[in-house]
Amino acid sequence: DEEIGGEELEDELIKLEANKQRVTDKNNYLRKVNRENYRQYNLLEEMCATLDENLKNYSDKYFSNLSSIKEIKIKNTDKKGILCLSDLHINEIITPSYANGNAWDLNVLCCRMRKYISRATKIFKNEGVKELYVFCLGDFVGECRRIDKKMALMTSSVNASMILVSLLSKVFVELSKSFKLNITFVAGNESRISNIADMGTNSMSSLPVIASENWDWMIWNTLKILFADKNKNIKFIMPDNIIQSVVKIPIGEDKTFNALITHGHILKGIPNDKTVGNILQDYAHRNIRIDAMFIGHYHS
Repeated sequence: DEEIGGEELEDELIKLEANKQRVTDKNNYLRKVNRENYRQYNLLEEMCATLDENLKNYSDKYFSNLSSIKEIKIKNTDKKGILCLSDLHINEIITPSYANGNAWDLNVLCCRMRKYISRATKIFKNEGVKELYVFCLGDFVGECRRIDKKMALMTSSVNASMILVSLLSKVFVELSKSFKLNITFVAGNESRISNIADMGTNSMSSLPVIASENWDWMIWNTLKILFADKNKNIKFIMPDNIIQSVVKIPIGEDKTFNALITHGHILKGIPNDKTVGNILQDYAHRNIRIDAMFIGHYHS
């Protein structure tokens, strides 16, 4: 009897210890979840506060004279051009010693952007183009995976985004003096704001509510709000999906040139006939013709 009583007591003690461990594990899990949630809250609060401050200080004088730009009248039969902007990584600095003579910072970005837009404008004018489709292909802001590091860099990331908003505003205004602009975008993989939008590993990353937690989304929408209806030559086209989107460009009375735009990280490696073919086949099954595919992501 004493042995039986001892065994029962031992079983009870094991059950109590197991219950205690279960409660401890639950509490540890809840503390971890709460800690991440508090960090996320602080991150978003810091981002919103800095963004609000930047928008208040953002000069509206630059947008007040946009109505003076003469509206360009176009027809579906007019020549159209495509201009791509991708992987600007405005908040990154690369020194020549680190990248075999290559360099990247804000000054390099501005110089290359000026050269790119100047050369593109000459080419489009020489070809008689009157309307441009501007494809923003993502990764306008660089990556930062750790949420505590994100918190430390949040202010600089917002400031960098607003600097890019200012730069792109000038680019679009300059182009609108010569062309009718249609601007659309897709989100990149390095521009995500939080780790919930870890595109490429999260199976739900194509959902707009998750994928839109992205600097590219914020930059594009900020530009859209700032321009509003101030310039008749600039139109912002909302993508049907911010991971990959089909842009239908009219090229005649009843004809369209269907351009598929995506950042490129969904291809899982260097693009080839198989990976691109799989995507095009998926659209073909839905009776959607794709005439060309435009991607970023791959750069030196």
